[in-house]
Amino acid sequence: MQKFGLLPVLCAMLFCGVTQILASPAPSVSSLMPNHTFVDASWKVQLVPGGPMTTINGTIQQVKAQLAVSNPDWKFAGSEVRAAEDFPTRFWELEHWCGEGHKDSHGYDIEPAFLASIKQGVEHLRGTGGAGVSAGVCARISCQDNSAIRWCNDNAFDIEFHTSQPLIDAVVNLEEQPGCM
Repeated sequence: MQKFGLLPVLCAMLFCGVTQILASPAPSVSSLMPNHTFVDASWKVQLVPGGPMTTINGTIQQVKAQLAVSNPDWKFAGSEVRAAEDFPTRFWELEHWCGEGHKDSHGYDIEPAFLASIKQGVEHLRGTGGAGVSAGVCARISCQDNSAIRWCNDNAFDIEFHTSQPLIDAVVNLEEQPGCM
């Protein structure tokens, strides 16, 4: 059975940088998951209500800033899909590490992310959608105060991020884990 392999990656990076919820400062993000290519996300957004969809690259914070310069009255008009059934739970995987002394599945050290900054990043994502990630790629979808959220796709097919709810759920899950607060 194929799985989406979306595991939100929560990274506290020296320079910002889902397959895993991961918290780690690193000189090279790609060294944490060497089998993936790392890119900024591409977002399909409407510049004006009812207008055509346009693709903009960057984190959600960068996309919102670009659109605010072009159109100060702009409100995010991505392709938000609110129905939970759009993301069958059997296809979601979630891993997380909190506190110090943890290693990822490849044996790399993982250090704590800034949970408050990750939560701020999730707030930027709330109500958004329209980003996609290709097979074998980790897309940086949010970066807030040196804490990034990356979405990694372990599949042989592309997937599109229609709703922010699974990421919000992942952060709530982190808050409930011992050593994560």
